Amino acid sequence: MGNKIVELKFKVGADDNLLRKKIRQKLKLSNFSYKIIKKSMDARVKSDIFWNYRVVVTSSKIKGEEYKERKTLKIPKIGKKRSVTIVGFGPAGYFCGYVLAKSGFEVTVLEQGKKVEDRCKDIARFEITRELDEKSNYSFGEGGAGTFSDGKLTSRTKSINLERDFIYKTYILAGAPDEILYMTHPHLGTDNLKVIVKNLREMFIKEGGNILFSQKVVDIKLKNTHIDKVITDRGFFSSDYYIFATGHSSSDTYNMLIDRNIPFRIKPFAIGMRVEHYRETINIAQWGVPNLEGFKAAEYRLSHKNMDSSSTYSFCMCPGGKIVPVTPFKNKNIVNGMSNFGRNSSFSNAAIVTNIDIRKSGEKVNDPKFALNWLSDLEDKFFDYTKGFDVPAIRVSDFLQDRESSKFDETSFPFGLRSFLPSNLFPEFIVKNLKEGLLAFNSKLDGFDSGTLIGLESKTSSPIQVLRDKNLFVEGVENMLYCGEGSGYSGGIISSAADGIKAAFSLINKNL
Repeated sequence: MGNKIVELKFKVGADDNLLRKKIRQKLKLSNFSYKIIKKSMDARVKSDIFWNYRVVVTSSKIKGEEYKERKTLKIPKIGKKRSVTIVGFGPAGYFCGYVLAKSGFEVTVLEQGKKVEDRCKDIARFEITRELDEKSNYSFGEGGAGTFSDGKLTSRTKSINLERDFIYKTYILAGAPDEILYMTHPHLGTDNLKVIVKNLREMFIKEGGNILFSQKVVDIKLKNTHIDKVITDRGFFSSDYYIFATGHSSSDTYNMLIDRNIPFRIKPFAIGMRVEHYRETINIAQWGVPNLEGFKAAEYRLSHKNMDSSSTYSFCMCPGGKIVPVTPFKNKNIVNGMSNFGRNSSFSNAAIVTNIDIRKSGEKVNDPKFALNWLSDLEDKFFDYTKGFDVPAIRVSDFLQDRESSKFDETSFPFGLRSFLPSNLFPEFIVKNLKEGLLAFNSKLDGFDSGTLIGLESKTSSPIQVLRDKNLFVEGVENMLYCGEGSGYSGGIISSAADGIKAAFSLINKNL
């Protein structure tokens, strides 16, 4: 049996019958098997948009060796009885705990939020009553903030192929579509994630893992260079090791750890707003037509180098999605985006942010609490401006003309929009850089200035970073590791999950 890699093009997506027909015609074969190894869209020419398929075809009529699959992640069993407490049940906490449980560790996960089923009910109630549950919302709860997102499964890190494949296959076991293995830009969608996250929990429990919800860690007790126990609002927990896998919205956890002399440093991050357009506006700009058979919704990735050498760029685009209020605290006002798998909302949105490094201000550059407070104060300003969860907003065209908007188009955001001038809330350099980027984007994407900038986007990444060694152990604490977005070293579902797996293997290798 030999194999041959074949490139195929289709105007719309191809099913099994069509793929077999094309392969049969191209290779003149009757008996063969095939596997899709890559599927990508080519939209460089608007009049000729198509799908590229790369498939490996195997047949006795083809000379050569059989197709070799990539190596898979091997999880060794430890020979010792060891216990670990994990704080947080997002992608990093889940995959860390799942791998450790499969390896033989006694794993307990503490999650301050609720199960995804209950979390969905709390979010629905919040959008009706505006009564926020600070432990169960778009940011906190089972699956982390990524449960309510576009569910992108992309990462530019090339050194995590084994981890990435393991993550994809685990998601598929939990109900994700097989296409995530070969799509160039795979995504899950919030509707799928609600089901997948529940199934992942059941898989973790089946491996012997223990998950405790509504357990908010409020303190740690250190004994010399070790954590002796973690204290929650409902009790305390002791184990051999402690892994923090909190998201970067957990500012209260950051402050507690800093007060306990866990070392952090300030790092660059990004600030901006969400821009929303009608989905068809973006489709026309990218494809030349409002809708395209066989395709969901058009995407874009925009970036601009500012005059001060910083960058303004689009981030975490949600094609055919909606903008949601993601504040985990009652006196903050923050937004983000999410999409379902079908990406079939009437709107598309993306963060438009500019990166900043407040260390360059020269003020308290070594104090991580300065960065946390700077960000918190900005989130307070956006809340105070509307006295609640309505959000400041401005049309892109009005932003560029330095004027407030007199009216807005309909929006996917569940609460109200309040007209404002960005210069009244943002520091001057952020307004300048956002405007510079928006001008550039308007020249790159037709109709971009018809969009509306909505709310504060402040959670693209953490403003601080824990000090940890190459094995992810926190400096100065011999039994504490920190992984995921809250560590300041990863961002997004895949890189956070991979960071969690690396933390798990660090403990496994230490205990073989």
